[in-house]
Amino acid sequence: MKGAPCPALALAATLACACASPGPREAEGLIVASAIAALRENHLNDASERELESACAAGRNAARPSPLALDTDALTRACLGAMLARLGDDARVLDSRAMAGTGIEFAARQGGVRILRALEGSPAQRAGVSAGDILSSIDGVPVDGMAQGEVTRRLLGAPGTSVTLAVRSSPTAPARDIALTREKILPLERPEWRRAPGNIVYIRFPRFGTDSQEQLVEAMRAALEGGAIEGLVLDLRGNAGGLLVAGVGIAAAFLPASATVVEFRGRAAGSNLKLSADRGQGFRGESDPLAPLRPLLQSLPLAVWIDAGSAGGAAIAAAALQDHRRALVVGLPTAGSDLVTTLLALPSSTLVLEVPTARWLRPSGRHARVVPNFAIDWPADAVPGDDLFATLAGALRIMAQPGEIAPRPPGKANDNHNGRKQ
Repeated sequence: MKGAPCPALALAATLACACASPGPREAEGLIVASAIAALRENHLNDASERELESACAAGRNAARPSPLALDTDALTRACLGAMLARLGDDARVLDSRAMAGTGIEFAARQGGVRILRALEGSPAQRAGVSAGDILSSIDGVPVDGMAQGEVTRRLLGAPGTSVTLAVRSSPTAPARDIALTREKILPLERPEWRRAPGNIVYIRFPRFGTDSQEQLVEAMRAALEGGAIEGLVLDLRGNAGGLLVAGVGIAAAFLPASATVVEFRGRAAGSNLKLSADRGQGFRGESDPLAPLRPLLQSLPLAVWIDAGSAGGAAIAAAALQDHRRALVVGLPTAGSDLVTTLLALPSSTLVLEVPTARWLRPSGRHARVVPNFAIDWPADAVPGDDLFATLAGALRIMAQPGEIAPRPPGKANDNHNGRKQ
């Protein structure tokens, strides 16, 4: 209404007036003010409002000399990116309009960016990209030494836009250029399972989703139709976690009700909690999809297979089962990240902030990194052979003997607090 007082948002970079339909500068001010409030409440690292405002102004000023100087949206991104950089390196600005990609799942490791898989039906899979390939560059920009978040940012883009990847089949092979058109990607969530020699059931979860517990039930029931089961191999290699609570639920399926699965610690009050196998999210109770199978799941010899690509809910599940000496953990060590990230939507904007809001601890209280009890270096794209399953079956038979349990995790390796990010 004309003459009504206009509430000012105290930002050093810009002032926003909400009395009338906001113009570009006013809209930017509302977005920035909302971002500052959300970051101060939720981000793991703390900074004052003045520090964030100063970072915002510096980010906008640095972007002005570029050709995007008159693009308000670009200036807003620069402001938000500078604020996130002030808080740490484990956050990024996303655009809901640009959440399309190529269908590549990768791991940035020593020696380059290795492709873990190309999702079925994705642009990458149709173009012949395979697990084990090495990504050399994106649109001509080398990715060697590039942070994993930056690789992801360059792979994402608006649907219909193109991106050119340089890919090698091996470290010594020549790179080949592959032009892809970004699409909306529906992540592959359904597990693969089969019966293996020695009455072993092998189940591979590429990621965790809303119905992972039901999928475990389906796989186990189908496997039981083939006869007795003497052991279970849960393959979580390359599983980046997906829905975190689903990973907690999978771990809870194999643990007694009183067992702690994971503890979360963050700055916001709601980020500090400890989950046991019977607490929350319908892990137990009348709606428990695993109830009929729990006696079998909690007595069956179990091996969990991990690698550097196992993260989030997958790493949480492996750590919990290892700490409670419920499973034999095999494979290669996880990368060790203990961060839990959250997407923070900003009002009146397509921009989304992905920020770390908590850290997770193993039931033992140790660092998040999971080191296998037994090392197995098996290519992620290779089908496990009968000889490998024979080895696993032998280990699981030892676990099944009275009085035998999985060996304790190596304390020094798992207690590496020096490697933990603070």
